Amino acid sequence: MKQTTLRTVHFGALTLASVALLSSSAAAAPCDPTTLTCSVNDDKLSGLRVESTDALPTSIDSGWIPSVPMNDPNFPHGDKAIQVKADITFDRLESEDGSAQTPVYVIDMTKGTDVSVTWPTANEFVVQLEPNMSNDASLRVTHTLTPNFKLWFGKLLGISINAEVDLPAEKLIDFIPGSNFNYTATSTQSFAPWGFDGITTQVKGTDFNNSKLFDVTLQQLGDLVNTGNFSGVIEGSFSFNATTDSDFTFTTKSVNVIGGTGPITSETGTTTIPMNDGNFLEFQIQPTGTLTYSGDIELLPVANITSVFGFNFSVSFPISVGLDFPYTSDEIDVTFPSTLVHIPLPNVFVPSKTLDFGQVQGNNKADRKISIDNDGELGATLEYSSDNPAFTISQTSTQVGPEQSTDLTIQFRPTKPGADKGTITVKSNDPDSPEQTFDVQGFGVGEDFPEPVDPGMGGAGGSGGNPGTTPTSGELPESDSGCGCRTAGTDGPNPMLAWATLAGIGLISAGRRRNRR
Repeated sequence: MKQTTLRTVHFGALTLASVALLSSSAAAAPCDPTTLTCSVNDDKLSGLRVESTDALPTSIDSGWIPSVPMNDPNFPHGDKAIQVKADITFDRLESEDGSAQTPVYVIDMTKGTDVSVTWPTANEFVVQLEPNMSNDASLRVTHTLTPNFKLWFGKLLGISINAEVDLPAEKLIDFIPGSNFNYTATSTQSFAPWGFDGITTQVKGTDFNNSKLFDVTLQQLGDLVNTGNFSGVIEGSFSFNATTDSDFTFTTKSVNVIGGTGPITSETGTTTIPMNDGNFLEFQIQPTGTLTYSGDIELLPVANITSVFGFNFSVSFPISVGLDFPYTSDEIDVTFPSTLVHIPLPNVFVPSKTLDFGQVQGNNKADRKISIDNDGELGATLEYSSDNPAFTISQTSTQVGPEQSTDLTIQFRPTKPGADKGTITVKSNDPDSPEQTFDVQGFGVGEDFPEPVDPGMGGAGGSGGNPGTTPTSGELPESDSGCGCRTAGTDGPNPMLAWATLAGIGLISAGRRRNRR
């Protein structure tokens, strides 16, 4: 039976403190450990971090600048003397010697990502993501711009050059001090896990006038220019300014629970895991999501020709102001490493043997102590009842800490001569065995017996117990007859076979859900 007692429980240094409910009605209710029917991973999920140093492809393609009227793809150059075409990639930052790389993006959810498990039935565990109002997770983006260029030289000084030159980034970078094209854009945005609603960070580049990626002479371009028709033909320079204004958005799509019935696809979603018997529950989770980005880039290519075939003159690129180009990305799949989740559980054990009180004189009583063990890593809550008023228990409920035991005193006061027996029921928050039983038996002797007890009283009260507390250790209560020893099962010789023969009674032991180890 699921227990729903709401109170703070103290076991010496152990305190199971309450967790405040979230104010947001859209969020899932957090696990409240004081109910002891809900448990959260006890270690932070340190594996929930993903990063990438891969360049991010974009749709930034300027086309030929300046463009030709009608933009005829079969005649992209028209009568233009100089044209530039730029294709831009968001790339990682590298040290000058290439020995260190800065990730383009880092998504870190190692803090604040808790998983809870409840067990409303004995058939399955229900897995849920714990809500978190603190901004413990973060999305960080850091990138440079890697440009690939094409230059077109048409008719210069009446001479038709009509040549297209490729300036790929990996070649162009060799002529530039450092290796980052003199451009860095970075931004970090914190957010509350798990990020199903999406989190956006705005990544702004440097001021446009101070964002010159490079400035080189055509002579410095070496083999890229001074070959074929360009050998000693054209002299001049080429520079390029660019800056971006981007929005990067990460969205969690699912949290896959390995071994579960399906993924969790929302903050309030759940999945289930088949029930098992243990001191804890472990399973792997793996979040997945997508990264997208969009924005604008401002470009200013500048090309100057100072000499053609040794004739000095000046031809400048006809664009003198920045040009804006919007861009978007396709969804980039983001998969986190699989991470182990460890969930503490209660694991309750009751005696596996019949508790025998032996012979007790009528109108007298005998007490026995038995141990209820919690081998689990989570505290246990226990409720007791007896189906026979001749066997009463010292308390109706108690709680016991992780990997601890509690004593339960049971009293037998015979109400009739001869053999008697009963069943003690222990209800707990043990996930797979919320109700367990063990048998008790005794034998009433003599002629002095009390008046019959109303069966409806059920023996729940017992003698002198303090509900909700664990009996203290020490001397056992005195009784008029019987043994005052601590009993975990059947102790000493069992006279019941002789009693059963004399009384003509057959004794039947109740079944057990499991044997104590």
